[in-house]
Order: sequence, then C-alpha cells, then structure tokens
Amino acid sequence: MKKKPPIIILAGGRATRLRPLTKNIPKSMVLIDRRPFLDYQINQLKKFNFEKIIISTGFKSKIIDNYIKNKISNTPIITIKDNKPGIGTGGAIKNCLKIIKKNFFVIYGDSYLNLNINKVYKEFLKKRKNLLITAYKNNNKYDKSNLVIKKNKLILYDKKSMKAKHIDYGFLCFNKNIFKKINNKKFDLKKIITNQIKKNDISFYLAKKRFYEIGKKNSLNDFKIYAKKNKI
Repeated sequence: MKKKPPIIILAGGRATRLRPLTKNIPKSMVLIDRRPFLDYQINQLKKFNFEKIIISTGFKSKIIDNYIKNKISNTPIITIKDNKPGIGTGGAIKNCLKIIKKNFFVIYGDSYLNLNINKVYKEFLKKRKNLLITAYKNNNKYDKSNLVIKKNKLILYDKKSMKAKHIDYGFLCFNKNIFKKINNKKFDLKKIITNQIKKNDISFYLAKKRFYEIGKKNSLNDFKIYAKKNKI
C-alpha cells in the first residue's frame, strides 16, 4: 500500500478545562484504563499507513517525547515542540512545515475519530482544493456547531452563527502552499479556514459516525465508556 502524506497531531495546548488532571501532564497523556489517550490515537492512525506521524507539542513536551521514545515502536513518529508558547494552532502547524513536502493532514490532540481516512484523502485529491475539512451534522449535540453548509458548499466557519448545524469533525487535509503568504508566527487555524472559504478554495467531507474527544470532563467520560465497550 502506498504511503499517505504526513499527519500532524496538535498536542501543544494546556488543557485548562481538564484541571487538575492536566496540571502536570499534557492532555494527550491523560490515562484511560491505564493507557494515555495518545496511545489510542496512534493505534487508530497507524492503520492508514502515513509516511510519518508528527506530534506538535508544547506544554510539558518532554513527557510526550519520553513516552514515544520508550513505549512506541514500529511507527515513524517525530515530535516538534512549538518554538514559542501560545503560537496557536495555525502557528503550531506552520512550525512543522519544514519537514513536509506538499500535502499533509491534521488532527486535534484530543480527538478520536471513526473515519475512513482513505476515502477522505481520495475526496481531497478529487476536489482539487487546497484544503478539505471534515464535517459532522452535530446540531449542537456534542459541542457547539460551527460550520454553515448551504447547497453543498461550505460558506461559514463560526461558532456564534445560529445557522450552523455542522461541526468541524477534527480531521483536515492541506496543501502546504496555503501557508506561504502567512508571515505571522502566532495565529489560529480558524484564520486559515476562513481565508480558504473566502477564496472558494475549500471542500468538505461529511463524516457519518460521531466523534469522541477528551477536551472536557464529560466528553472524557464518554470516551472512557466507548473505549471500554469497544475494547479498543
């Protein structure tokens, strides 16, 4: 099977909503049944034969570095620490581009997704847009919806919109050329997405199964139940 482009896991945040669980560890290292959440993510991602997995780290980065070094084998993983604190999700991605040739994927460090990445990448290549975002018809159920889709076109990315019925599912496909004209070192991914919407240079893929994430205590508990039930 041909290898897919690299994937970046954004794992640099401070996870204040999970305190005190994350007072001294990164969110990715929160234990679920004696395994860090990062382990669940990696096991899921390695099924799809990525060229490499890049973990963008920040807060308490050495804990992730040591875990990868001592516990993970037979998977090509690189950790890259944010060059400065608080550079945002966009800045964290840009910080990783020096080792990426062209196309790449991004997943959030607190997300576990039931997604056929092979199909998503095929759609990205077919649509020939420089960004593809996965969407899920959430209707504010698991978190606040932030995508407005009209006539099979993504027209708005905004949590405040009353018209938003879909949510950013947490998996994106990029061509790195998007970042060429951005000189800022600190910026959020939202800036990239809104720019691409304005340029009509974005496509989307509708996910059918719900996502799981551990960013809040109630959603962490949901994932614990899911993981136990499905023996993942």
